[in-house]
Amino acid sequence: MYPLPEQLTTINGLWGATAAALLHRLGVRRIVLSPGSRSAPLAYAFAVHPDLSVTPVLDERSAGFFALGLAQRTREVVALLCTSGTAAANYLPAVIEASESGWPLLVLTADRPPELRHCRAGQTIDQSKIFGGYTAFHAEVPVPENERGVLLAWRRLLTQAVDAAREASRPVHLNCPFRDPLGPADGGAGRFAVSFAELTEVAPSPPVLMRPVDLPALRGRGIIVAGPDQPADPAAYRDAVCSLAAAAGAPVFADVLNPMRHGDCGEGVVRLAHYDAILRRPGVLGEQLPNYAVLLGEMPTSKVLRSWLSGLDIPRYVVSPRGGFRDATQGRALHLRGNLPDLVDAWPVEPGPREYTAFWDDLERTAAAQLFEGIAGAAPDFEGGVHAFAAESLPGDVDLFFASSLAVRDAEWFWPASPVRRSVFFNRGANGIDGTVSTAMGVAAEGGRVCLFCGDLAALHDASGWLNARFVRGALVVVVINNGGGGIFEHLPVAAWEPPYEKAFATPQEADFGAMAKAFGVTYRLARDIAQLMDMISCFPSHGVHLFEIRTNRKASAVARRAILEAAADALENNGY
Repeated sequence: MYPLPEQLTTINGLWGATAAALLHRLGVRRIVLSPGSRSAPLAYAFAVHPDLSVTPVLDERSAGFFALGLAQRTREVVALLCTSGTAAANYLPAVIEASESGWPLLVLTADRPPELRHCRAGQTIDQSKIFGGYTAFHAEVPVPENERGVLLAWRRLLTQAVDAAREASRPVHLNCPFRDPLGPADGGAGRFAVSFAELTEVAPSPPVLMRPVDLPALRGRGIIVAGPDQPADPAAYRDAVCSLAAAAGAPVFADVLNPMRHGDCGEGVVRLAHYDAILRRPGVLGEQLPNYAVLLGEMPTSKVLRSWLSGLDIPRYVVSPRGGFRDATQGRALHLRGNLPDLVDAWPVEPGPREYTAFWDDLERTAAAQLFEGIAGAAPDFEGGVHAFAAESLPGDVDLFFASSLAVRDAEWFWPASPVRRSVFFNRGANGIDGTVSTAMGVAAEGGRVCLFCGDLAALHDASGWLNARFVRGALVVVVINNGGGGIFEHLPVAAWEPPYEKAFATPQEADFGAMAKAFGVTYRLARDIAQLMDMISCFPSHGVHLFEIRTNRKASAVARRAILEAAADALENNGY
């Protein structure tokens, strides 16, 4: 057990040592902290604890996303620590993302004591509930005092916060004020009202009882929509979905951010990756419409699929281990909270007709062939081609990270269903590009090989995240698809508003990614075209952070993207489906 060092003679020293030892005993192993004075009692104790992994990240905004990446990879509570003032405010984007996407963070913000608030004391803002409703638990911690009730309250609040983060799989926040002296010792006697051993005892948490759910039978023609999801055990998840799909005779619409797009299901399961092109001409479905839908994970990335689902007046069964209303299509939804493999084992199923699944399988094969033909005939720097060919070019042990905005949409449109089983990471809780690089660094920090696909703006928006490259013990390749601005806006009505489109929406940039990589000590390579980029990622590095850039034509890619998707949809319609 972590001992109380003899030199700790201040109440702040005891407070910090208690936090370090208790968090360790509660199973928290990773601390991401940013430098500051007011947080010194906790920072010191975390840094000297022999069994805590402490990562110092200069920028709190980047630190929040780095911790989020660690939580995604390890699926454990990760603690964040910062000083008082706007340092805490810079955690907000990461806290929002963690809350919306369901990841446990323990946010510890140091603060001034009450007597120094609201009187223009330096580095002091109102930090109470600074994260609003985005935390599962919040508490104002008492100022450390050598009084039994106060000391035991600190123990209780730490335990409550960690339990809440795990149970809700969301961020929690403890605002921690400290009075001077902030150091661990001042030469005093060090006699405390509660022993260190008692302060670091962990009381067992009560078990969470789950009530069985009466599952309605699945009958007839169904579909399974596997939306963005990061299950704890992707292999077990994939096997459960395949089992349900095979039993129900239901095709699986596999989002690129779901394990179902990345792995083999074997015989008897129809898996669709190109439903976006198919559903652009919904008339081709004729009478082969589903009469129920099972929705897994979050709402799908494809806007076309979401729109089509919204127009179907059929029962929806929304499966998620998290609570809350999770169907933005506003249909007739029954929400089933539970672990998917357990639900599948108990779900009564009557399979649909074989010709129904055969019909969807034929549509998928035709759409895939048409899309590949279009991509093969496109320019050698067509952005969608990066994703179309990367699935086969990447080694089988490389995991994926897709940035929001255009990168994930191109992957959704063009990344094929692959038999290679990969884990996929993303920040799609709030669907922003904020913190993309920092999160990917956190995912790769403790090992493994990860490939991040992102646009130039996402790579630049999180520029301070490149400072974290020194903490990556695995291998991270950041593929920057540089089209000189916000390519996603080329597909929105604002693209016709010129002026001010190019200045105010596309936000073109002329950053030198090679110079940036050199400044941060990151290996850099420029690909002349997609073929060379595929050669580069096929020889994936074994360690370190690498920036691979490919420069593309934003407007030409937008024209080609629309043409390829529409041509595939037209081909389905013309083939008489």
